[in-house]
Amino acid sequence: MIEGLFPSILPSIEHFHLLGYWVAFFAALLETALVVGLLLPGSTLLLLLGALSASGHLDFGDLLWFAVAGAVLGDNFNYWLGRRYGNGWVRDGRLVHYARSF
Repeated sequence: MIEGLFPSILPSIEHFHLLGYWVAFFAALLETALVVGLLLPGSTLLLLLGALSASGHLDFGDLLWFAVAGAVLGDNFNYWLGRRYGNGWVRDGRLVHYARSF
């Protein structure tokens, strides 16, 4: 199954070379932001892009910078959300009930 995956997506990545880097950016961003990481396994996408980098289709340094930038922005966005709305979520939501039961 995976053997058929590379030949089918390689022409797209070679055609849209910069798209591969942006996919790494948004995969890392969405994996860390708003618990989307539970639904979207960004690590799997990053491993696939790393394999494409090892085969010479993407530059490893650029791929690394895009992934790190996405992860840092996603973490900062989560921090901002928690700092701004965290107390309201804990007080008004079910988290208060769960916190009292422990």
